Amino acid sequence: IVFFLGIRQSHRIVGPMNRLKATLEAIGKGDFSQRITLRQGDALEELAKTINTMAQSLQQRSPK
Repeated sequence: IVFFLGIRQSHRIVGPMNRLKATLEAIGKGDFSQRITLRQGDALEELAKTINTMAQSLQQRSPK
């Protein structure tokens, strides 16, 4: 049981981390249209919301 709970918990952290990394790399290259979508309850949900807000702000400020 502990093994399965450990795997489940790691998926709630590792998966979102990979999505955060990919999105931040794209934003760093100037693609401010990128947004992160995580499942509700993922460990990094609040961080993803903050990054999405930052990307939206950068997108609005960038020349079209």
